[in-house]
Amino acid sequence: MSVEDFDLVLGIGELSNVASLMLRSLPWFPALHWRTLKRSSQLPKTRRSSSYLTAVFCSVWLLINIGSQILVALLSLFWPVDSYQCPLLSYGTVSVADLSQWKSSFDDSGRPQVVSSDRNDTYMETAWMYGAEAANWESFSSHENITDLSDLPGTPIYYDKARDVWEYRFFYRNLVLPYGEYLISNRSVQANASCEQMEVQGTVDWNKTESDYYTIESRHPGEKQWTSYLVYEWTSYGTSWSASSYESCGPRCTSLMVLHVPGSISRNSTHPSLWFCNNTVSEITRPELEQGLTINDNDEKVYGTDDFARIAAGAIAWTGNNRPSSASIDDNVFMSEGVQSRTYFQNTTWGPGADATTEDIERLLMRCTTGAIAAFDDHGVRHDIKINDLVCPKNSQQLNVDWPYILSILGGICAIQLAALICLIVFANRAIIRDESFLSTAMLLRPVVDTIKDEPGATAMKGRDIRDHPKLRYRRIRYGYKENADGEPHEIAVFFQGRDPSEIPTKWASGRYR
Repeated sequence: MSVEDFDLVLGIGELSNVASLMLRSLPWFPALHWRTLKRSSQLPKTRRSSSYLTAVFCSVWLLINIGSQILVALLSLFWPVDSYQCPLLSYGTVSVADLSQWKSSFDDSGRPQVVSSDRNDTYMETAWMYGAEAANWESFSSHENITDLSDLPGTPIYYDKARDVWEYRFFYRNLVLPYGEYLISNRSVQANASCEQMEVQGTVDWNKTESDYYTIESRHPGEKQWTSYLVYEWTSYGTSWSASSYESCGPRCTSLMVLHVPGSISRNSTHPSLWFCNNTVSEITRPELEQGLTINDNDEKVYGTDDFARIAAGAIAWTGNNRPSSASIDDNVFMSEGVQSRTYFQNTTWGPGADATTEDIERLLMRCTTGAIAAFDDHGVRHDIKINDLVCPKNSQQLNVDWPYILSILGGICAIQLAALICLIVFANRAIIRDESFLSTAMLLRPVVDTIKDEPGATAMKGRDIRDHPKLRYRRIRYGYKENADGEPHEIAVFFQGRDPSEIPTKWASGRYR
């Protein structure tokens, strides 16, 4: 290896040096391009090797360094920078849904709606309206956590298949940009329905002794006695949901009677199905807040009321109009306290198919309840609360780092660089660096060595060994040249002691030497 090549190796940190060294070592590199490259790039003249090893090593080194740089660039894929959550809470106040009571956000004129009636009838119809709005909203598995609402028609609803419950997770919103800046909270609520399918005898019958109502003969599984149950509303090829307007199964629960008629009763072609259900809305979870965040646990507008939960539990059936109570049929509390009913045709959103099961009824009931709460949280009446006492820059950013990928890439980069460095050290120890000045000295000593060329190992002797050789000891030499005729280059020669000094040129003439 020449000293110029070694200089390139010393500056191997620059990939251009590696590329230059690779080109210098290619034996098939075109001579014309080589001369052009030498002039343009000021590459030193070097002996071109017939071996491809240097070029191969340079190529591997280039791949290692370029590959490492690509890996470094890949790191940015695993630490995306998002808008920090703090701007939403920068002033300490966020907007949440007012869960103290059900009411519409705006009246027909677009002004805020305020309900002054003490009755819950209007609130019940409002709950049904919100449930209908969320009928086609997307639902997700409970192990997911959807934080981006830009591609959704509304807020996400979750289903826990293992526990067979539906869940909704509330959002905090910016007061100024409620649909542009929002943050999912730790507050959540669940709906849990349980239904019992009754045994039915016959079909829906018109009561000829009384007016304005139908009855159906039914009994609990295992009972012997049949009981007549009042049917406020029904239709062929449809499902009727009748809900008790008042508390009957708990402060946050609504009792419902579900009548499913999959065919035409008038043609005696079907057998109706009847279920009694209890749908309960859980307490809203109290989040464990970080330091500096506070929420009033007694704020009913944040955590809701029992009436709000009970009305949400019956959202699928509310109309806003109570049917008159009819205690004369039997002493069933559900039928004697007033009922609101809605009917949906078969194979619609809230109308199951002809082969409806108890699980289907339960899931539709829970889905409508969580959908109503989700729609109300999305665009219902708002309530502003202060939850953040900290101060942070409004334009701050959040760095989300995927540490397993980051550590794998960084470890790979270090391993590649370490392996390359070890290989460089190993091969560098085997390199022989030949200074071109050594070659010049050897050429000058060649005439001297020729005088002892018959000696074994003369060409491998050191300068001191040549000086102390018996044939050259104490002999003085002088360098000069011999003139050649016909314009040939002068020949450099060594003159030994004893030569006539007149034959030795005193000055070096201009011209070419060899």
